[in-house]
Amino acid sequence: MNQNQDVQSQILNHLKTFDGLLVPVLVQLIQQRYPLEVKTLAFEIFSEQFTEQFPIRVFFLDENHSEHFVLVNGEARYPSVIDPNLILIDGVYPQSFETEYLAQGIDIWSVASQVCMQWFIEHWNNVGGANFALHATIAQHDSSEQFDLIEQTRM
Repeated sequence: MNQNQDVQSQILNHLKTFDGLLVPVLVQLIQQRYPLEVKTLAFEIFSEQFTEQFPIRVFFLDENHSEHFVLVNGEARYPSVIDPNLILIDGVYPQSFETEYLAQGIDIWSVASQVCMQWFIEHWNNVGGANFALHATIAQHDSSEQFDLIEQTRM
């Protein structure tokens, strides 16, 4: 196993500790009925947040790719009972893990984002995401490249 594979394996092991938290969240997101204005669930990976919180956030987008909110008693709220941060944790792995690999010249954020995306896609597929009624994507934050979770293709 080369160093990059070792890092990927360690990141995946850290992520797997959250399998039991992610699966019910995905099931609920997939089964939920959304307002007609919501056309896409856009999941984004914030690579700099692996040490601070769960790095994937969901955005509920309308046909213009703008976030959609619902008004409840005059207050704007997300159109889901699921928190957009998906899982409320203090980080996937410790800062020391990230620092160690950065010191070795490894682009830990890119590696972690790629591993996280594959981990997420696997869980999405395992809980029936292909049957989701709306469009859904996952991408690194601010990236022009996305993965279509329904068609299972890069966009």
